[in-house]
Amino acid sequence: MIKYTDLTGQTFSRLTVLKISDRRGKKNEIYWNVICICGKQKNVEGSSLKKGTAQSCGCLTIDSATKHGMEGSKIYRVWDRIKQSCTNPHRKEWNDYGGRGITLCQEWHKFIPFKDWAFANEYKEGLTIDRIDNDKGYSPDNCRFITMRENTQNRRSTILNAEIVKSIRSSNLKRIELAKLYGCSLSMIHAILQNRTWQDIM
Repeated sequence: MIKYTDLTGQTFSRLTVLKISDRRGKKNEIYWNVICICGKQKNVEGSSLKKGTAQSCGCLTIDSATKHGMEGSKIYRVWDRIKQSCTNPHRKEWNDYGGRGITLCQEWHKFIPFKDWAFANEYKEGLTIDRIDNDKGYSPDNCRFITMRENTQNRRSTILNAEIVKSIRSSNLKRIELAKLYGCSLSMIHAILQNRTWQDIM
């Protein structure tokens, strides 16, 4: 019998899970019967719900295209990425954003206000959105557009060594605090504590 997490009753964007479906994918993936806020029902693969790639029966894309015609544009993808990172706990980057209190201001929960702000603040392709204070969320007063090179230069970095790795593993600090203290990414801290790197250092 296939093991799975029961998603019944959970809501993912516009979709609410009603029950497990009889449908299975090519590799026996679990599908769920869901109902959209527009009233239409369909079967959706569980992983698509968790990753946020399935958000409606299709009406969301239609609504978005009808309202602004920018579905699929670079600036729309920027907005969707930061929104999902801050609001969708099933995204892999959740722990680095919404999971540690990084929020998306209420105004930017809709695409048009974000798009208007972006173009009024010299957005162009090749730039990346940057939070001025890395401990605060995405909002007009804490965001700007910079080049990828500037973004890299703004990040503190630490050259790890055996002593630092030992200190990280013996510390009682939270992982986010360790990342700030040593100038490492959260993913690096996770890897060290889970012994997926620096395995020869105990």
